[in-house]
Amino acid sequence: MRPFWKRRPPLQTLAGHRIAPPRPTVWAGFWVLVYVGVPVMLVASVLDGVVQLTTGRCTGWWCWF
Repeated sequence: MRPFWKRRPPLQTLAGHRIAPPRPTVWAGFWVLVYVGVPVMLVASVLDGVVQLTTGRCTGWWCWF
């Protein structure tokens, strides 16, 4: 018996034709970046700004430029 992460889903057919399994696309990656990456970057930038204002040390990514 295979472990659950190696099991294949049952073959799905529609009118005798095999339905292609879902797969990640370029658009899916884009929307992951928009909905996850942008908010994480904003929160990290705000936290870096607060640290810089309170301690006087630059810890943000903008310190490299």
